[in-house]
Amino acid sequence: MRALIRLELKKQPWVIHLVALLGMLLLFAAPLGHYLGVLPNQYYIIDGVKHYLSVRKTRANQQAAAVATVKRELKENLKNQRDYPDHDRPAAIKMLRAVQSPLARGDYRTVNRVTLAAITKDPTIVYNDYAKDFLQSGGENQVNKWERVAYPLKDLVRRNQNRLLAIDQTTTATAIVYNVWADAGSHTSETVSADDASQVTTGAATDLGTPLMWAFLAYVTVALALVFNFDARNHTEPFMRMTPAADLRLAVTRGLLTLVVIFGVMLALIGLALVMNAAVPGQTFGSLGLPLADTFQSHTTIVPIWLYLARALALMMAWAALIAGIVFTISQVSGNALVAMMFSAALILLMPLHVLDGLDVAVRQLFPAYYTNPAALLNHLDYFAGKTLAQVLALFARWTLAAWLIGAIAQWLRAHVRAPWAA
Repeated sequence: MRALIRLELKKQPWVIHLVALLGMLLLFAAPLGHYLGVLPNQYYIIDGVKHYLSVRKTRANQQAAAVATVKRELKENLKNQRDYPDHDRPAAIKMLRAVQSPLARGDYRTVNRVTLAAITKDPTIVYNDYAKDFLQSGGENQVNKWERVAYPLKDLVRRNQNRLLAIDQTTTATAIVYNVWADAGSHTSETVSADDASQVTTGAATDLGTPLMWAFLAYVTVALALVFNFDARNHTEPFMRMTPAADLRLAVTRGLLTLVVIFGVMLALIGLALVMNAAVPGQTFGSLGLPLADTFQSHTTIVPIWLYLARALALMMAWAALIAGIVFTISQVSGNALVAMMFSAALILLMPLHVLDGLDVAVRQLFPAYYTNPAALLNHLDYFAGKTLAQVLALFARWTLAAWLIGAIAQWLRAHVRAPWAA
C-alpha cells in the first residue's frame, strides 16, 4: 500500500497545486493592498479629478475611534434628552458614561461586561439605536437584533477575552480572512412584471458564486482531470494493471490521495493568508474563536471564525469529491484530460449558463451546480434562506456516490466487455 501511495504521489500535478495556492492567495492580498494603499478603493472628486484615499485601520487608530465614538454618542444623547426627553434614553447615557474610562485604558473586559449588563437590563438601548455606532447594532432584522448584539458579548465575557469587537473586526488577520471568505457578492438585477412588461424593478441579487469558489473549482477540475488521465496520457495503463491492487481500488486510492493534497493546499492557503495579514504593522493575528452571530430561521447562535471557515471548507471538499467521481467516470470513456475538464466545467456552470432557469426552484436545488456560493449559503442569504449546510452536504454525498458508482460500472464494463467506447 505504501508503494502504491508513493507511486500515486509522483503522479500529482504539483505545479498546478502550487500555482493554485499562489493564485488563491492573491484574493486575500486584495484587502491587504487596500489597507496599505497599494490598491486604493476610496476617492473624492474635485473639479472632475479623482483623489484617492487610503485608510489604514491600525489597532491604535481604531482604539482612538472607539473612544471618540462613545464621546460623540454620549454628547448626542445628552443633547437629545435635553431637547426631546425620552424615558428609555437615560439607560444608554448611563452605559456610555460607564464604559468611557475602561475603554480609554484598553480594559475591554470591563467594557464588554458593562455593555452586556446594560443591554440585558434595558434592551431598548439596542432596539432604539441610542448607541448605534458603539454597539454596531444596525440592521433591518429587529426580531433578532438584541441577540446579534448580546450573544457575541456574552461569548467574550464568558471566555474572559480582553477584546473589543469593533476593533478586532477591522484590525485582525482572522477577521480579514473571514471577510474574504464570507463575501457573497451581489450584482444589479432587474425584475419585469408578468402583468405589465413596462414595469421593471431594479434591485440587487446575490452572485451565483464567489471569486474564491470559482478559482477553487477551476483548480480541482484541472488537478483531478490530470491525475485520473495520467496513465492514459503516458501509456502506463497496462503496467498499472499488473499491480496487485484492483482497478477500482487504484482509482479510489488516487482520488482520496488527490483530495488529501487539495485539502492540504486549502489549509496552507488559510495559514498563509493569516500570516500575511498578521505581519502588517498595526494589525494582529487575532483569535480564530472571535464570535460571529448567526441567525437562521429566527434562531441566533454563535459561530466562531474557525467553525465558519471549517464549514466553508467542508462544502468545497464536497465539490472536490464530486468532481473526482465525475472525472473518474469520464476517464473510463476518454483518455483526454481536456474532455474531462470540459465535461466537469459544463456541469459546474449550469447556473451561470442559465441551463436551469426553466426549472422550478425546488428542482434547481437538487443540482450541485446550485451551490457555488458558500458565503451565501452559510449566511442564509437570498435563495439559501431555508437551506442548511447539513442538507447540502447530504445532497452532495448522494451525487458523489452516484458518480463513483457509474464510474465503477463503466470501469468493469471496460475491462470485461468489448465495445468501441471501451477501447
